[in-house]
Order: sequence, then structure tokens, then C-alpha cells
Amino acid sequence: PHNRTMNISWNDLIAAQEAIARREREFRTLAENAKEFIGRWSPDGVRLYVNPALAALMGRAPDELIGQPSRGGMGGLFSDVTGAIALCAEEARPRTILHTYSNPDDGSTRVHEIQLVPEFDECGTVISVLGVGRDVTTVTRQREELEHASRTDSLTGAANRRVLYEVLPEAVVAAEQAGRHVALILTDLDG
Repeated sequence: PHNRTMNISWNDLIAAQEAIARREREFRTLAENAKEFIGRWSPDGVRLYVNPALAALMGRAPDELIGQPSRGGMGGLFSDVTGAIALCAEEARPRTILHTYSNPDDGSTRVHEIQLVPEFDECGTVISVLGVGRDVTTVTRQREELEHASRTDSLTGAANRRVLYEVLPEAVVAAEQAGRHVALILTDLDG
């Protein structure tokens, strides 16, 4: 009976190790082929994992970045990300940031949304921060264009009634406080 218990325990151990190895392979396949930028940092900012997409963004190979402290990278271009990682680890709370990245090689500007999540050990201590970023440049630009279109006249480019309704109450109050009068001229140019 004693040997049988030992065999079951060994079999359980082997099965658990195989399950862990399978999950690791699944994670690697997913992360290594993702277009999103995926990284993991220790609480003090040392890179523990960098997927190929993030490494390419930083202009280096993953193995050149892993084990290195994250100090903002590429002349401080990522300093806001590094600060957010530190806050995520310190506060033990998820954070989402928008990071504007200007490529020093071609001058292009990209906007990345980065979600940072603290990872805990069994005692509830933060052991790492997982970050997943995605390029939201197109969505951000479309939102800015829609906002601009909703606030300007398409024919003249002048501020429209929406802007008037937003600023007029403040202008009237400011004029009254200064002892001045307010005049308003409305013109309909297209009709």
C-alpha cells in the first residue's frame, strides 16, 4: 500500500508538470504571435518578458531586453509607461494609459493604449506587472476628427452653435463680473 500511494503521488506530480508545460506552450504561442505589445516586469521595473511585437517597437531583440531595467527606453520615449508600471506595482491596482509614441526613425506618431495588471503570489504580494498594449492611432484620430466636425461649420470651418452653447454662459458671467456688456451676432452663411 505504501508504494502504491507513492506511485499515485508521482503520477500526479508528472501530470501536473505536463499540464504546466502545456499551458506554458499555449501562452508562448499566443504571446509570441500576437500583434499586441506584451510585457511583464518585476515590481522594481526589470523586464521579465517581452514579446516580439514589443521588442520590435523598441528596436531590439527580446533577449536583449529581458533582465534589463526598464528606464523609459530609447532616450526616455517610454518614461510615462515606466512610471505607470511602477505605480501599478506600488498601488497593486490595474491601470490603463494612453502612450503617444514618436518614432525617431521616420517621425511618425502612434498612440498606444496599454493595460497594466498587477500579478500576485499566493500571499497577495505583487510579484510582477503584466502589460498588454495595442495601437489605437486610427481610432484616436477618427475620434479627434469627429469631435472637430461636431464643433465646426463644414462650410467655413468656424465654430458652430455647439461651441456657442458651451462658451456663451461662461462669457456672460465673465462679462457681468467685469461690469461689461455682451454682444452676439449670428450669421447664416449657407442658407
